[in-house]
Amino acid sequence: MEKTDIKSLNLEELTAFITASGEKAFRAKQLYEWMHKKLAPGYEEMTNLPKALKERLKETCE
Repeated sequence: MEKTDIKSLNLEELTAFITASGEKAFRAKQLYEWMHKKLAPGYEEMTNLPKALKERLKETCE
């Protein structure tokens, strides 16, 4: 399975990606802020995201 490069998605695209996986839309904004404003090096640092979401992102995203 090809992994999705979520860092290249804008907020609208990221919202569509996140909601398609069953998560609430506000999670996309949280994720976007971690990647582009707080510059988190990995999902582990994203403390306000659920563990299950972080695990799914590790498996399906670059």
